[in-house]
Amino acid sequence: MSLAGCGPFGEPVALLTGVYPDMCYAGGETGATGPLVIDPTYGTSFDGRPVMWPVGFTGRRVGGQVEVLDAQGNVKATTGRTYHISIAPAPESASSINAFPAAANCGYAWDFIDCTAALPGSYPADTYCR
Repeated sequence: MSLAGCGPFGEPVALLTGVYPDMCYAGGETGATGPLVIDPTYGTSFDGRPVMWPVGFTGRRVGGQVEVLDAQGNVKATTGRTYHISIAPAPESASSINAFPAAANCGYAWDFIDCTAALPGSYPADTYCR
């Protein structure tokens, strides 16, 4: 588990990281749908819990929101938007702080959906973004 900041654009925000970046459930995992919000201690919160992002993810404040960047520096999520996020395998430290381990790096269509940007009636949004 670590807290990491990020690059030259926007003020760095410490994010909770620790999810194994290449380990994902093959299906059947649970998840939740709701807004991603700013958390003063862990950077972001989802479903009432601090989000634990994959190792290598970073955060930055842009305007009044926090952008979450993947290990390649691409914006993966932004607070103030609604997401469906599946639960990823995580270290025991996630349970000690009741963190939500985000399956944000898994590649399955249903694991991480930006419901704010999804087209109504499209799969997997029509199934998971309700």
